[in-house]
Amino acid sequence: MTDVYCYGLVELSSIYTLSGNFPGADGYKEVESFISIPGGEATNAAVVLSRLGVSTKIAGTWLGEDVYAEVVKYFKKEGVNTSSLEKKNNYSGPRDLVFVSADGRSVFGWFGKLWSTGIKWPKPKEADIKNCRVACIDPFMPHGSDIAAKLCLKHGKKYVTIDEKFDNAIIRNSAIAVISKEFIHREYPDAGISALFEKYITNCPGLVIFTFGSKPLIYGRRGEKPKTFPPFKIKAVDTLGAGDTFRAGTAYGLLRGMRDDKIIEFASALAAMVCATGPGVTKSPSLAKVKKFIGKQGRL
Repeated sequence: MTDVYCYGLVELSSIYTLSGNFPGADGYKEVESFISIPGGEATNAAVVLSRLGVSTKIAGTWLGEDVYAEVVKYFKKEGVNTSSLEKKNNYSGPRDLVFVSADGRSVFGWFGKLWSTGIKWPKPKEADIKNCRVACIDPFMPHGSDIAAKLCLKHGKKYVTIDEKFDNAIIRNSAIAVISKEFIHREYPDAGISALFEKYITNCPGLVIFTFGSKPLIYGRRGEKPKTFPPFKIKAVDTLGAGDTFRAGTAYGLLRGMRDDKIIEFASALAAMVCATGPGVTKSPSLAKVKKFIGKQGRL
């Protein structure tokens, strides 16, 4: 039995940390550091959870011959079960390029082309979901994501998802739905936040969370008055992976049976600690360190 099953994007990221802000056209900026490391929403969630002492299994995108060995080696080092990852011959990637600067992060990839040329992921295995306690499902993999959600429903497994429209089936059956400001601005640019939040809690049977970076997040359930939570104050070094880390924190809370307020507190602390270190989730904390951080902030 696995504590958390993660289904979604698995890739190899090349992360460049720049000095100062991202340069404009024809500009130049010095590279302070570089790291090649597996990334993607499912990848980051699995690693963060494993470092909290949770047993995790990863599944998702096919891996090309050029990235498979490096990705699997990384996961094994982190204690993540890779038995459901699949290598595809005569296939490359997936990969992306990430530039981290003082004014944010910029991501460059080939995902539009990748997704437009046919299915690039295997179906989730029913046995993996049947034998997990909680699941994290990325909604970005048409057909595959839907199957994962249906299998969770079939076997009575609660799952966490992210950034999907309020009328999607994945949202309608989720235990926790985390919706980022980037997704809101992209998909619902003209919507009022209160009205949009009401649509989500009407459609979702579980906990709905709207995140807004360094600004207070909104959370709540159907039939309840929405609440807000101000993020922990930290000096951000790198926000890459913050959303993935936050979702991992909610999955941990779901697994441990935390009440909503404590899920929000724990996930927020976890994300803050990752943003204060970087790059990405490479220095995500242990459970003991998260508890100590929350204690020092006076919120526990």
